[in-house]
Amino acid sequence: MLKFVGVTIVLALFFCYCANGQNFSSSNLPILQINTNGQVIPDNDKITAKMTITDNGLNKENRLADKPNNYNGIIGIELRGSSSQSLSPKKPFSFETRDSLGNAIDVPLMGLGAENDWVLLAPYADKSLIRDAFTYDIARLASKNYWIPKYRFCEVFLNGQYEGVYLLLEKIKKGKNRVDISSLKPTDNSGDALTGGYIIKLDKFTGSPSKLFPSNVKALNGADVLYQIDYPKLDDITDNQAKYIQDYVNAFENTLRGSTFRDPVNGYQKFVNLDSFIDYFLVTELSKNVDGFRFSTYFYKNKDSKGGKLTMGPLWDYNLSFGNGDFCDCWKHTGFQFQQYKVPNCTTAISFWWERLLQDSTFARKTVARWQTLRKTVWNTDRLITLIDSSAGAIVQPQIRNFQRWPILGIKVWPNYYIGRNYADEIVQFKTFLRNRLTWLDDQLPTFYELPTAIALETLLPESILDVSPNPLIDKALISFYVPKPGQVTLEVFGQNGQKLATLLDLQKPQGKDQIEMNTPLPKGIFYLKYTLNTETLGVKKILGM
Repeated sequence: MLKFVGVTIVLALFFCYCANGQNFSSSNLPILQINTNGQVIPDNDKITAKMTITDNGLNKENRLADKPNNYNGIIGIELRGSSSQSLSPKKPFSFETRDSLGNAIDVPLMGLGAENDWVLLAPYADKSLIRDAFTYDIARLASKNYWIPKYRFCEVFLNGQYEGVYLLLEKIKKGKNRVDISSLKPTDNSGDALTGGYIIKLDKFTGSPSKLFPSNVKALNGADVLYQIDYPKLDDITDNQAKYIQDYVNAFENTLRGSTFRDPVNGYQKFVNLDSFIDYFLVTELSKNVDGFRFSTYFYKNKDSKGGKLTMGPLWDYNLSFGNGDFCDCWKHTGFQFQQYKVPNCTTAISFWWERLLQDSTFARKTVARWQTLRKTVWNTDRLITLIDSSAGAIVQPQIRNFQRWPILGIKVWPNYYIGRNYADEIVQFKTFLRNRLTWLDDQLPTFYELPTAIALETLLPESILDVSPNPLIDKALISFYVPKPGQVTLEVFGQNGQKLATLLDLQKPQGKDQIEMNTPLPKGIFYLKYTLNTETLGVKKILGM
């Protein structure tokens, strides 16, 4: 009789899923089922629920009738996210694996690193379903030196209702299988123990509350910048610890904006893991993540005895990348994300870090060299396109069920710019954006080191500070400039390979507006006018010779 009842229940569930339009009996992805016993899942207050996972291995068939073999137990679950939670009917979740007494237990779900804190990402506005996964994959291809969240695609049922394709994702936290930095105890208030580890983030203020501290430098659009201490948690961090990490970040920023910031010994490099900053910059620029550099932006610091410098990462939240947005020009494959604050009507608050770092020839040259190495190897265009095809191919049947559950193909969902007719269109658009972005960056990134001491970007200074007219020019031009304080003003012209072609001015000047006439003829091509005051480069203006 019990056996008959069990079969009846399985058949009832099967027909229920058919009735919902998914015709679901098996999947090549793991099947994750959550039962809340009628409770509504809240935000920031976990409820107790039951979860089972059936995972017969990569590319193996998983059936609803199979006995759960990866997890079968208790979890605490809550909603997560900000816009992804409020604007999407397909909800993302955070959950904690627990024992029968309600204590957190570490479990290696679906072969990922054993832990008790997990995230279920719910791709919705990203109709490719794979942007987050793809970004983590390309970052992992590029570097094995930094922890990057691992994931598994799965199909999720909530209280018997099919919810679609999700990503089970390792949550950012301190831990042996996550951000492997030193623990900070309440007693660690002096010496080397006080120096690490810390996880800091720039993000929206949803989720669990954190200890906050302000940057002493405003964002490039003039907005205030507030850092959140993600670890230690608000209830655990001591005043000494909060003061230490604030002072360290402030010291880094003060040095970075100072006149000697390029000094390899006493400049900003003594505070940061340079390679991690370069890798984070390149991934975020390649993806042109509209939230990059301002939201879901993490960095961490270990003890001084274990390296102790600020390290960028881990990466997080790349669903609004690769052209998947209709604001701040993020649908365009052109333009640098770190300069998004210059886009009209875009209220982006991006830290001054990246603009300033690229004024250091060491950072600029290393960034370009790193990009060119990656492009010749693991970020070769064909390899990246193949990776998209592989990820999309792994969810061929699951995506059909996902869009039966959420029939949004061909419909604008915030913040889509492109609206494909079907899933294949969405993948084609993804690949087209990627190809165009790669080509644009191949052309633009080398300008970062075309001058030996400054970034060669035309828009660094407004016309009120430095202007060349006419531009393009044929044989001569009027150069207007503003001297913010008395000092030695130098105006020099450089070619694209960094060679100096002419010194137009090298004189002591008083504060105020001034101008000179440039009579040096330039051949056809691109040149750069470098403006220096008292040995500090104030900026560069691009000149077009006709």
